[in-house]
Amino acid sequence: MLIFSSCSSLKGNIITGAILGGIAGSIGGSVFSPNNDAKSKNAYLFGALGTVAGSGTGYFLYKDPQKIKKENELKLLEEAKHKLPIFEFSEELKGVKPEVTFKPLKKYEVPTTKLPKHLKGKAKKQFVIEYETKAQTIEYGDKTIQIDPFKAYEVTYE
Repeated sequence: MLIFSSCSSLKGNIITGAILGGIAGSIGGSVFSPNNDAKSKNAYLFGALGTVAGSGTGYFLYKDPQKIKKENELKLLEEAKHKLPIFEFSEELKGVKPEVTFKPLKKYEVPTTKLPKHLKGKAKKQFVIEYETKAQTIEYGDKTIQIDPFKAYEVTYE
């Protein structure tokens, strides 16, 4: 089922699970029926059970693409906090890692011209997101470091 529902909506996942579960349940109920008289009843009963089990499995295996994207963005921001080489120019300040939080300001759609009809839906929309950080004062030993606010830009596709 994972192969058939890897890039779909929740509704598609549930429907695919129900169909595959129903088919598997019907075949299993028919093949493993204890006698020929109960073959059709078992196929119907286990087909219905397979449909319910398959749709439930489809529901629980669904992963919202927007949620995955946000989780990945948060993970990248966390990694960036630890890898920002802001004070690499000074040997004594290399261990200073300021807390950097980016506040989204604007979202620009790229390109600014409309796509022709034959290309609509075939390419993801590109956006540039503008972020800004707050000013910070860091006390480090006997030093005071003032960091002015700065802007960062992210290119993303939706």
